[in-house]
Amino acid sequence: MPDCYRLFREVRERGAWEAWLEFFLDGVVETANQAFDAATRIVDLFKTDRERITTESDRPGSALRIRELLQQHPFLTARQLVERPGSLYRW
Repeated sequence: MPDCYRLFREVRERGAWEAWLEFFLDGVVETANQAFDAATRIVDLFKTDRERITTESDRPGSALRIRELLQQHPFLTARQLVERPGSLYRW
């Protein structure tokens, strides 16, 4: 039986809240740490992308604007990009 069920059963049967709360809060801490690590990796990736665009692109200003738009809206299609107000590619 997984620990969470066993501990919850002990809460029902004996009122052993401390062990269940500790288990639950350990899970919260672990999840928060994983989220923090993921966010840090994403921020580092954005920084690396920006540096690469700045150093390797012939038109870094345009590429950076598109990158920033895609960073804010990662699921844009090419059509949506063209149709966005202020888009670089409005024809």
